[in-house]
Amino acid sequence: MITMFPRAFFGALRKRDFYQTRHSLAERYNQVKPDTEINHLVSGSPFALAKYQIEKLTSIEDTSYDTYSGNFDVDEPVESEIDDPEQELMNLKKEIKRINEENEIHRDQLKHKDSVCDEVKTLREENEAEMEQVEQKNEEKI
Repeated sequence: MITMFPRAFFGALRKRDFYQTRHSLAERYNQVKPDTEINHLVSGSPFALAKYQIEKLTSIEDTSYDTYSGNFDVDEPVESEIDDPEQELMNLKKEIKRINEENEIHRDQLKHKDSVCDEVKTLREENEAEMEQVEQKNEEKI
C-alpha cells in the first residue's frame, strides 16, 4: 500500500498543535462563511452591506493575528520532528526501494497489457477481413 505521507510525519505532529490549528481554522471558517446577519440588515442605505463586510474583514484580521501569535511559546523547547535521523533515513531508503520495485512490476504489467492489446487489434483486423470474404462469397452464391 502506497501512503502519501510517511508515518513519522503523523507521529511527529503533536496533538496540542493539531487541535490548536483545527480550532483556529474552525474559528476562521466561522468568521468567513456567509453570515445570516447580512439578511437581517435593514437599512435604506446602499452602503450598509459594504460597511458590514469591511467591519467583518477587519475583525477577521485581528483575530487571525491573535490565533497565529498564540500558537508559539518561547519557553517551549523546540522538538525535532525526527527522533532518529539515521533510522528515518533507513526507512526512507527502504520505502524508495519498495516503490522502485513496484514501479518495475507496473512497467512489466503495462508492457504485457500493450502486447495483449496489439494482439487483440491484430485478431480484430483478421476477423474483419475474414468477415468481408464470407460476405463476398455469400453475395456470389445469390
